[in-house]
Amino acid sequence: MWTIKSSHASGWRIALASSRAASRAVRYELRQKGVENEVIDDVVADLDEEAAARAALESKMGGWQHLDRATFQKRAMGFLGRRGFNYAIVKQVCDDGWAQIEEENAAGNEAGG
Repeated sequence: MWTIKSSHASGWRIALASSRAASRAVRYELRQKGVENEVIDDVVADLDEEAAARAALESKMGGWQHLDRATFQKRAMGFLGRRGFNYAIVKQVCDDGWAQIEEENAAGNEAGG
């Protein structure tokens, strides 16, 4: 089995910076590719889990504007949970996402009426 050494770490950082995945998912993916544990630790140390979760959720929110809160929460929490984010981050990002939807809907109602 071949392994990927630290010389590729900067490339992994760049590739994963926009991956919208939790560090747990990134660790798993890199292990599957044969990356050494030291390199994995170095790569995931720079990941901002909350920012990645927000970016992932924003990619879906456009199609979820019409949902009620319960359905939005269910879909958003499932979506982020399947990507490996922990509950605390998922809950915070989902609450913030719903608040954003409410603000946009309120602004749209004010502008339209």
